[in-house]
Amino acid sequence: MKKLPIGIQTFTKLIESNCYYVDKTRFIRELTQDDDYYFLSRPRRFGKSLFLSTIKAAYQGKKGLFHGLHLFDHWDWETGRPVLHISFGAGVMQSVQDLDIRFEAILENHEAEYGVSTHRRDLRERFAELISASSLLKVSRESGRIRCARLPKTGPLRPPEGSSGAHSRETGKGRSGPPG
Repeated sequence: MKKLPIGIQTFTKLIESNCYYVDKTRFIRELTQDDDYYFLSRPRRFGKSLFLSTIKAAYQGKKGLFHGLHLFDHWDWETGRPVLHISFGAGVMQSVQDLDIRFEAILENHEAEYGVSTHRRDLRERFAELISASSLLKVSRESGRIRCARLPKTGPLRPPEGSSGAHSRETGKGRSGPPG
């Protein structure tokens, strides 16, 4: 018998724990088809972390987790892609220095995970360098190891032609276009 996913915020844990899951993976496919930016605005406890965790699992190529879900038959599972997951949910930051320390630790973890060496000291420049370097990586499906290869750009990562900045668009019900 399936369990209720009380307190579970990661897709992998939810599926591996045999919990109920309302399939919203079709929204992931829709998001990746557009060449746009998104801002997910929902109140606390409305599934933002779970949805982002689901996107992460898809980009990492974890096909087995999606068996029976919409994305299983509607996603390119041949190539896993590096995911830079940044979360500040592990506690309250009391100062800008606390935030810098946390962000530096996040960058170090991603650099170690993907075997990337950044050479910049400024956190913004270091983050940009990490994004650039990780865009050259792909994850081998056979070994699970990372090897260097150029990946094609995907929709959500590239700004729209002639765009001066990001705009927001909610997903799901009540979906709206760019502010006009």
